[in-house]
Amino acid sequence: MIKCHKKDIYAHFENCEQSLSELSKIFTHSLPYLAYFKTTPPLVANKRKMSENINK
Repeated sequence: MIKCHKKDIYAHFENCEQSLSELSKIFTHSLPYLAYFKTTPPLVANKRKMSENINK
């Protein structure tokens, strides 16, 4: 799962149109994850998040 921050994206893509298309790509890819987290109890999502942070 890609974690992204808006400011990183904008810093990376100076061309405005390019960053917009890149943002829309990222949001399209993250939709399944959002749907998954909506159906996942917060506790499970938090545990998963914590283990992801540890694995960094």
